[in-house]
Amino acid sequence: MEELSDLMKFPSEEYWEWKPIVKEPGLIAPGSTYGIVDEKGCGYFFYCLIVSTSPDVKICIDMYADGVIEVKDTIKELEQGGASASSIFKICRYDDFTPIYVVEIAPGVTGFPGIPFRGYNKMWLENTAKTPIYVPVVTGWLIKLKEGS
Repeated sequence: MEELSDLMKFPSEEYWEWKPIVKEPGLIAPGSTYGIVDEKGCGYFFYCLIVSTSPDVKICIDMYADGVIEVKDTIKELEQGGASASSIFKICRYDDFTPIYVVEIAPGVTGFPGIPFRGYNKMWLENTAKTPIYVPVVTGWLIKLKEGS
């Protein structure tokens, strides 16, 4: 019984590891992609902050790397509320004047410790605009189940 209660101490350092997501600033050409996560294992997208100079950047997540893209929404779609993943993301800043667009995935947004994944997962950005999009900041954390746990 004690082992079961230990497993429920989430995220216990004995069973879980924190892995930072830190990407270099990048320019995404029209029709191109910008990889964020390409990760084997099980765990959670605990937190992710994305800053873009265009609301036409599409956030894509394939939670099981099975070719089924569970999340595929632009920041503009998220702002308009018609996106499939509106409940997962929080728009922190949507500013057409500057232009700066900031989106986050956070536990407080989902009500869970993040977005779960198992086996293998991918997260990337796609440029759906006709001009390049600059992405100055992509940062976050994964919580992964340690191998053998």
